[in-house]
Amino acid sequence: MLRLASHKVVLKQEEEQASASMEAVFEKAGLAVPPVSEVLVKSGVDPARARTLLQILLRQGRLVKIGDDLVFHRSALDGLRRLLAPYKGQRLGVPQFKDLAGVSRKYAIPLLEYLDRERITRRDGDQRVVV
Repeated sequence: MLRLASHKVVLKQEEEQASASMEAVFEKAGLAVPPVSEVLVKSGVDPARARTLLQILLRQGRLVKIGDDLVFHRSALDGLRRLLAPYKGQRLGVPQFKDLAGVSRKYAIPLLEYLDRERITRRDGDQRVVV
């Protein structure tokens, strides 16, 4: 895809409000995010447009998709990185990670897989080493 460096996406006022609302929901949720489908329905715009707005937020890097129905705000993931920084070189199991991050297993496993992909952690058997 090619575009001019000066190209910017221009949203209508209602789309801008819906986009800001969607972003705020994910930001407020921290690491215990609601299902994407729920956020799209509550956005206030038609579902197809809401999905497009979500894609714009993902492309802008304000939101990060780590699973099929798991999207996190960038600030929540940055906070998780800071939370793990003092544990560099240490091993964490899923139960320890759940306690540390304050999340259920539903979020812990996808978050750990994301952290592995981002090379913040490295899987070693049933544990993760913070790198």
